[in-house]
Amino acid sequence: MPLILISFFLCFVLFGTAEAQNTCGDQHIVKEAQKGGTLLQTSLSHPEAASASEKKDVEVVYFLDASSGASGWYDQMSKAVNSVMSNTKQPEHLNVNVITFEKQASKGICDSFGAAAIWGICTKQFDSGAKLTVQLATPEIVGELNTFMPHNVVDFHDEGDSRLSSLANFGRLVIEQVLPKTSEIAVYLDCDTLVLGDVVEMAQDAIKRYPKSPIMLAGRPLYHQQTVESALENKTFADMHISQEIRGSTMLNAGLMVFNLPVWKSQPVRKSIVKWMHLSEANALFLGGNQAAINMALLEDGPIPTVSWQWNCDDTMKGLQPTATMQATVLAVLDQCKMLHFAGDAKPWADKTWFLYFFLGKYFQ
Repeated sequence: MPLILISFFLCFVLFGTAEAQNTCGDQHIVKEAQKGGTLLQTSLSHPEAASASEKKDVEVVYFLDASSGASGWYDQMSKAVNSVMSNTKQPEHLNVNVITFEKQASKGICDSFGAAAIWGICTKQFDSGAKLTVQLATPEIVGELNTFMPHNVVDFHDEGDSRLSSLANFGRLVIEQVLPKTSEIAVYLDCDTLVLGDVVEMAQDAIKRYPKSPIMLAGRPLYHQQTVESALENKTFADMHISQEIRGSTMLNAGLMVFNLPVWKSQPVRKSIVKWMHLSEANALFLGGNQAAINMALLEDGPIPTVSWQWNCDDTMKGLQPTATMQATVLAVLDQCKMLHFAGDAKPWADKTWFLYFFLGKYFQ
């Protein structure tokens, strides 16, 4: 009796007719392929192989200040969202979410995209396949943010009413609560950014590179290197509780954060961030809002996983000022940037000066 018939006979005996036809037939296909020197994988024998190769959706999330409309933020948010959508090759895998803290802000963003806001919520499906959702933060989210955000935030520039103490600045710490429970990849972006690269591709690749990491940040551009030391206000407390190795570590900007949501939910990262925020509040430890706490929590597990520095060209506005010592350095790398981040007080939509249009005009057309 031929070998193939014997194999089928044994499978019928062991597994039964229907299962034998599937199980043993597939084994034969694989064996025959191996004879030819290659291993043939079919969707029949490995149905999970096809699904594993499918691209996952990426949720891009912005948190917009309640008081932002008066200073040109609605127009900026329209430009920010459009910059994300227009630069991805996979718009069908892109969902953009704008979370606001007042109905008027939601209406302003919805109006700019021609979508009607009902109770602070609107959605729009674009012809490209990308989707926009604008929604008002729920009372539960606002309440949770108020329970853990510090109330003595000191800005790097000694401002009394710091933008870093707003609810929007802490929204990234509850990012999973504003997204569908089935979401797996999220990218938090500060609102004062313009995306010039493919954020979907970047996020999908980051998750593949660091499948066990809850958060990935962008590296620092050469023109704006900072260490944890630069964010320390209470040096005496730091001397007793923070090692020199940690203090010398690069302080990464949190204006872009890639979240591996299943890992983020399963690990106590937020708990550690909140711990550092409370420690800072009690001891006036850090300057800024929650960026230092995010860095400290992630550094507890070793070096922070990063994507390219090109994904957070921060201080772009400040660096291009005529009096800036780093202007030449910024200009040298500007065309390499995949995200411009106008961190700091000066914003291009509020400070329309000649140097902005000379250097950056093409990005605001």
